[in-house]
Order: sequence, then C-alpha cells, then structure tokens
Amino acid sequence: MKLSKDKITLPGRKQVYRFKSKDGCFKKDVITLYDEGSEGTPLLMKVMDKGKLTYRLPTLQEICKTAHENISSLPEKYKVLTDAPTYPVELSQKLQCLTEALKLQITKNEINYTTA
Repeated sequence: MKLSKDKITLPGRKQVYRFKSKDGCFKKDVITLYDEGSEGTPLLMKVMDKGKLTYRLPTLQEICKTAHENISSLPEKYKVLTDAPTYPVELSQKLQCLTEALKLQITKNEINYTTA
C-alpha cells in the first residue's frame, strides 16, 4: 500500500461493481475487496493466468459498440465539457476499514523505524 502525499493506493485484490438507476443509466461504481460480493454488475474479469491469455479479446467493432453503450448509459450531467460533476466512485465499508487499519499500521511502523 502506497501512502504518498498525493496518492494512496488501495490494498488487497479488488473488484469494481457498477450500479444502474431504474432507467438504466449509470448511477455509481463501488470498489470492493475481491471476495466481498455486491449487488451491482462486476466490471473486472480475469484476462491472464500464469502468463496465458484466458479471455477472448474483443474485435474493434465490439470495442466500439461497448464504448458507445457505456457513453449512452452515462447520465447527461457527466457528459458536459465544463464544470461536470465527478462520477461517484465509492469504497466498500470493508475496503475502507482495511485501508485505515493498514495506514495506521504503516504509519506506526515508520515512526518506530525512524526513532529506533
């Protein structure tokens, strides 16, 4: 886990779940620990295993179609070029707790190391 001033990395193996509103528009994404599970649609999938490709790579047409569908599902307020709000991405409670616990442990270890 990285604790630099401008960037903190999240610990553990993760999964991202996307939630949609009743009208099918993207509502928010939630980053969880991999084994947590959630009611949203999982976005991350295994592509490589032991150096071998385990995923059928999409064609250029499939990539374009998916990109178009994703942009179409994004609420209009996020598509404006100026002063657009930030799309909501949340951390699960379990991931937040792990992050805080590790941050505390790393900080404590650094303090002990520098005073030793």
